[in-house]
Amino acid sequence: MNSRLMYALPAFALALVALVLAIAGFLRAPEPVAGAAVVTQPAEPELPPPPSYDYLVATTAMSPGDELEADNFQRVSSPSPIEGAVPADAVTFGEPVAAVMRAGDLLRQEQLEASSLVRSLLKPGTQAIAIPVNDVSGVGGLLKPGDEVNVYASFDRSDKNEPAALTVLRNVVVIAVKGVAYSGEGVSEDERRRNASVVLAVPDEHVAALLLASNEGDVRLAALAAPEMDADTSDSPAAVVVESNDPDPTYLKDLFPAPPPPPAAAPARPAGNRVQVFEGAEQRSVYVR
Repeated sequence: MNSRLMYALPAFALALVALVLAIAGFLRAPEPVAGAAVVTQPAEPELPPPPSYDYLVATTAMSPGDELEADNFQRVSSPSPIEGAVPADAVTFGEPVAAVMRAGDLLRQEQLEASSLVRSLLKPGTQAIAIPVNDVSGVGGLLKPGDEVNVYASFDRSDKNEPAALTVLRNVVVIAVKGVAYSGEGVSEDERRRNASVVLAVPDEHVAALLLASNEGDVRLAALAAPEMDADTSDSPAAVVVESNDPDPTYLKDLFPAPPPPPAAAPARPAGNRVQVFEGAEQRSVYVR
C-alpha cells in the first residue's frame, strides 16, 4: 500500500502545480473594457457586372419605307458602345426606315433619318448648281472638291455685236467634281467618266446669271490660290461681278492695239489772185500775189 502511494505522489504533485498555474494565469488576464467596440474586418465590395450595350441586327433585307418590326431584328450585345448605332431599347417599332438595309446590317441612326449630302455641303443663302465641263474648262482635270474658282464666260456676240468675255462669279466653292462630293464617298471610275460636271455653291440671287452664261456662252473655270492666313473668308459669299447696269466685259478689239493716227496733211499753199489775160484770140490766166 505504501509503495502505491509513493508512485502516485509525483503525479499528484504535477497535477497540483498545473492547477495552480492555471488559476494564476486566469487571475492575471486583463478584464475587457466595458462599451469598447469590437473591430471587424470590412467585407470586400462586390464588383459590378461588366457593362453591356444591346443593339439590333437586321435578319432580313429592308427597303426605304418598310416599317420596323421586331421579328426582322435580332438583339446583340457589345461590351463597348458602337458609334452611330441605335440602342435596342431606344428603337420604336412601326417607324419606316429611310435607307436600304441588308441582312446582317446593324441598325444605325442614318437608316432612320432621311439625310441629304448636298444640304450638308451648302451654307445658308447658297444653291448647288452643276455646269458641264471638260478637261479644258475644268482647269485641266485638276479641280478637287473644296477648291475656289472664278467663273468666266465668253460670247460670240455681245451688246456691241462683237465677241466679248466677262467675269460671272468670283470665289465660288466647288462642292463636287464628276460626282465626287466634298465630304461624300467617291464613285466608280466608270461613273466619273460619264459625269463630266462640276457642282458649285452659288448665291441664291445669282444662279440665273450663271445658268444664262452657261447656256448662251462658253463657261470656263479658273482655280484660285489659297487665301491669306489673316484673311477671314470662311463666311464670305461669292462676289458677283456681273451687274445689270455695269457688266464690265472685255471685247475682242480690246485685245489688239489701237491703230496709229493718220499722218497730218501738209498745209496747202494759199493760191494767189487769178488774173485772166486776153491777147487777141488767146486767153491765159496769171496768178498775182
